Amino acid sequence: MKPSMLCLIAALATLSGCTPAAASPLNDALAPLFTLDQSEVLHRLKALDPASLSAKDARTRLCVLERFSDPHAAERPETGLPVEVSRILSIFRRYWSDALLHRQTLDQADSALLEALRAELDLLGADLETAYAALQTRIESAGLHVLGGRTPPLYELMIWRTQIDSKEKLSLPEGEVEAPVSLLDDFASGGWPSWASCDQTGTGGWTTSSRIMTVRSAWQRGSEAYRVSLLGHEAQHFSDKQRFPKLESSDLEFRAKLVELILANKSQADLLAKFTLRASRQRSLPHPFANFWVLEKLRERLHTQDLAQATPEQIRSAAINELHAHTAALLRSGAAQAGTALPD
Repeated sequence: MKPSMLCLIAALATLSGCTPAAASPLNDALAPLFTLDQSEVLHRLKALDPASLSAKDARTRLCVLERFSDPHAAERPETGLPVEVSRILSIFRRYWSDALLHRQTLDQADSALLEALRAELDLLGADLETAYAALQTRIESAGLHVLGGRTPPLYELMIWRTQIDSKEKLSLPEGEVEAPVSLLDDFASGGWPSWASCDQTGTGGWTTSSRIMTVRSAWQRGSEAYRVSLLGHEAQHFSDKQRFPKLESSDLEFRAKLVELILANKSQADLLAKFTLRASRQRSLPHPFANFWVLEKLRERLHTQDLAQATPEQIRSAAINELHAHTAALLRSGAAQAGTALPD
């Protein structure tokens, strides 16, 4: 598959976000990275006693602390990549680190990224879309797959080596969907959340206009998490992008997260905890913003501030009713032009 650059950029608007992570001191410490506050992440990690963590979590803690205290970490070549591809990846890692640590404003970091890509790709005066198209061609010419574009609030670069295609039929609350699915493996770059967390968290999948893209290592196939938080979530995106072509990222995520809560059984409580940990009323951050409004709308429907006191069936019923209400609001605006039905 070789989608157009515009499809790649559109796909990034509907990334399924980070793979589900069980509550743990390490994951709690990493939570601020989703609002670009890596300094707070480092503060929390330093406060953790490594002796209280599992061996794996202790290694991840040390990796993140070392990576973001080393001014040359981004420039180190990635093993097994062609030199030119490794240089492109280093440009993005430097950009991600500068933005995450607030060494530059987002606008300044975006401008620096464009200038670095222009220099590397010999594209004087090019805009970011042109630069992405050029780097896509160069990376794919090396036999690799690539996804670029903006994963709000940062520009993204994911690179993987293998891809297997299949089809899945999925039952969603508002109808059945059959969608092509691509299983992706052997990543050289898992994107900016993966870089920020030393691969502790990262993108589990996303949709393009024609298929669901799945990061194989992020999921145990056949598990409820895979069925609900990957296939269910992304199939809802796949359906909504055809039904409501101008729908904003925040609304796409809001609807997909409601679907997760509707489909989930044993993982429902963990999903609510994850949404709570990663909620923010900033529309520029589609996933945290959607988390905020999922929680608020459920609280309104259930007349409680403590969703932990609600039964799974009450949560499911409230989520179904909210999904239907959101759909009705979009249809009143006109399916072809509906952009959002969420308040600020």
